[in-house]
Amino acid sequence: MKDKDFYTKANRKASVVRTDLMELPDGSLGRPRAEQLSNLRDSELLRAVANGDIVWRLAIFFRIGFDEEQCSNCWFASKESAEAAKAEYTVGSEYAQTDFLKSTSNKFDASNLSLATELSVYRRGEPPYILIYEILQGAGVQNYHQLSEEVLAWIGDDGKRELSERFGENWSAVAALEYCVKQFDPTSLATLAARVIVADFIAQDSYDAGYASRELEQAHGGAERIAMQSLEARRAAGKSGGEASRKRRLANLEVLIEEIEKLSGAVGLISEDRIVEQAFEAAKNRESNMPKSRKTLEDYGTELRSEEPFKSRFEAVFRKNA
Repeated sequence: MKDKDFYTKANRKASVVRTDLMELPDGSLGRPRAEQLSNLRDSELLRAVANGDIVWRLAIFFRIGFDEEQCSNCWFASKESAEAAKAEYTVGSEYAQTDFLKSTSNKFDASNLSLATELSVYRRGEPPYILIYEILQGAGVQNYHQLSEEVLAWIGDDGKRELSERFGENWSAVAALEYCVKQFDPTSLATLAARVIVADFIAQDSYDAGYASRELEQAHGGAERIAMQSLEARRAAGKSGGEASRKRRLANLEVLIEEIEKLSGAVGLISEDRIVEQAFEAAKNRESNMPKSRKTLEDYGTELRSEEPFKSRFEAVFRKNA
């Protein structure tokens, strides 16, 4: 039985990949606006932004598990404070992305539930629609949040009318999913993205929408993609390794058949097996990489007798029928 720690430990930790510190004069792209910082307690930064003074942005690039790299930004009114903060985020160190969700006390207080619990009570948010729309547009299913001309032509006016009568104002979500199912693989990003929209707007099933959203995010940039890349790399390595092994085997067989041909004058004086054995000994002396086991001799002998381009040469020595 697994111990309690197996069920309670953190499973997905974020680690710092790199950091980038940038000076942002007034008007620079990426500089925060004063209204964005209205609830900020750092009055020094607020004044710097409001007065148009130089501020510094610290970009912290991190990765959660095998997910794609993400970025979080912090702004500072002085270079010294920015550099001090940067020193805390060394490459490989743990990045506490959700520290703000952690409770300061482990005691129960019904009048003051933790932020993490309150977020779940009032829903933690909607599916990743920025990603969904990016995927559907990239796949040619949508064009700026509307069905593309290609999809509209595919369903036709009659199809549009029938879907509208059955599913109401959100009929286009079903049209997009049907198009993806018929045109793409069911595990494609486009199909998964369309499935999220149908779950959210048609089925109105938040569980299925959440499940499909997670599946989409994992397929888009998470562990599954990296695992598949690793698998493909292993397959490629195996293929190239197998090809290299086959070439070595053919080279060894060529050496062996050449040594057999040198002993053609002994045919009829000693047995075929004995000639092959002597040729194998000569081949081992000639090529240091030649396998030396009895099993190799048997395997090579079988291949020389049965597979071209060696079979005809072998028979030319022993059968005199070349």
